[in-house]
Amino acid sequence: DEQDNELDLKVLLRMLAQYKAFIIIITSLLTLSVLLYSLSLPKFYKATVTTVPLNSNSVSGIAGGEFAKGFFKGTQSSLKDQRLIAKIQTRSFIIRYIKERNLKPILFADRWSKIEKKWIDKEPDNYDAYIFFNDMLKISMNPSDPAKLAFFNLVWKDPVLENLNKIDYVINDFVDYINYTEKLLTVKRAEDSILFLKEELKKITVVSLQAILYSLIEKNIATKMLSNIGNKFSFQIIDPAITPTIPKERNIFLFFIVGFFLGILVSIFTVITVNYFKESAS
Repeated sequence: DEQDNELDLKVLLRMLAQYKAFIIIITSLLTLSVLLYSLSLPKFYKATVTTVPLNSNSVSGIAGGEFAKGFFKGTQSSLKDQRLIAKIQTRSFIIRYIKERNLKPILFADRWSKIEKKWIDKEPDNYDAYIFFNDMLKISMNPSDPAKLAFFNLVWKDPVLENLNKIDYVINDFVDYINYTEKLLTVKRAEDSILFLKEELKKITVVSLQAILYSLIEKNIATKMLSNIGNKFSFQIIDPAITPTIPKERNIFLFFIVGFFLGILVSIFTVITVNYFKESAS
């Protein structure tokens, strides 16, 4: 059996050597075709904002007393960051952002008449705008990273020249919008908590319980005041996005490897098949 296998291998190698010119030509053509295909693929431009999550809501106005001080530390803090990232990628949040910032003329610049200030055909609906924006938006954060950095990426496929200069603006503004909305939400929660606690205070006559409620009211007032100080609320930008001047690099070597091995496989399979039918016919 080993001798037969050795003979079969020698026959196969001799057959491949006989058709080596064909194998080289087919492999070269397929490799070149794959490389040309890779060059014809759409270009992607990427703008990245590097941020640090601030966990601002860890002091938000909730009736939790001292428990709130340590609740968002460690893994709880990472969980809160991940929940916030999940929230800002929801359809409702992104559609609200697009509408408030009037981004449709930017997202669909090829369908918007800048001169006439109107849509050339039909205005894209909100869901189409959400799908378009969400496909470009990539948010990443490694919970095990000691620095706890969060990266907001906007990867734009074949943008028109006008939009190429706005990629950095959109992703920087998106992070600012997150901070703004989370700030308003925390202030609203604090105000609601203050009103609720004041109403409860009217119903309680026990001095010790009144002292607890006064303490909670003070904490919510402090939360409201601190929230109104600045706009760096949920994510502090440490490296803003800049206008991308060159597209993302393609992995040409990977395409070369794929094309080369595809050419080898196709050419060898063709040689074996043709040779088999020749022998069958004879």
